[in-house]
Amino acid sequence: QRARNLMLGLWPDIDLSKIRDSLATHRPGYSFLSEPDNQLQMSFKLLSRRAFSKDGGFSLKGPGRRRALQYLKDRDDLVKHMFGAIHIPSGMPARGEELRIIRWADTVASPRNIFFRQGRLMLVFSYNKATTVSNKSFYIVRFPCPIMSRVMFNYLTFIRPFSDFLARQLQLTLASTTNPHLFTLHDTKTGCFSSNACLRSLQLSTQGCGFQPTIKLYRQVAISVVKKHIPAIIASFDPNAPTEYAMFLKMLAYQTGHTIQTHSRSYALDNNYPAKLQADLIDRYYQSSLLWHQF
Repeated sequence: QRARNLMLGLWPDIDLSKIRDSLATHRPGYSFLSEPDNQLQMSFKLLSRRAFSKDGGFSLKGPGRRRALQYLKDRDDLVKHMFGAIHIPSGMPARGEELRIIRWADTVASPRNIFFRQGRLMLVFSYNKATTVSNKSFYIVRFPCPIMSRVMFNYLTFIRPFSDFLARQLQLTLASTTNPHLFTLHDTKTGCFSSNACLRSLQLSTQGCGFQPTIKLYRQVAISVVKKHIPAIIASFDPNAPTEYAMFLKMLAYQTGHTIQTHSRSYALDNNYPAKLQADLIDRYYQSSLLWHQF
């Protein structure tokens, strides 16, 4: 409902399956919003026209200015609730440090985490605690539930850029660049939520619980629930061995002198995907998130 209010009565029926994106492209500022075929780069004007119309009541001075300032506060309130709404239903929960620095656009130093594929929004993480232990990088993918995917799409496509535009028009910020982080307030130029802010957001989303979970405690609870009620998620899982490696493909791998893992991760890779995040692996991560959604 918060997202609908910020959309000012609009809710464009955009077919997410037609959104083009590239997992293999990395350049500063790039995201699905940058793809020319998506025609989303000036989408904030839809909200701008509605807001500054007679019915919208926004203005740079007087009562309309107060309404515009309230819009920015409501935008921040939405973002505060989004952390818990993404963290809880997206599958096995990420560590707080991984989630709080989610980026929707590439930066010079770091790739983004939010992508679209086959109409689904997904969160891709290339950093994990195991990376520093084993010195072997790998990817983890989580899929928000369909409702949150649509909310995040509308937030990134309409609400966020309109809020940036509005803050500049109200002269609340002089920043000419956009903050690439997802969890950030309208007056934060470059940073993202602190660990304490993420904890408060999680607690906003779990007010009906009999206790106030911390991010670490929620991870323990979620894993315990899965072990007891959704054993399919914790079934044997090898990210280096695609599921379609049936007997014939196993024979081909061995005939070329490779193990299944070497054959699947080093040969005949689809260059539309990172080498260690091919389509089959993404699909298996989706099935894991889907089981959690259904539960």
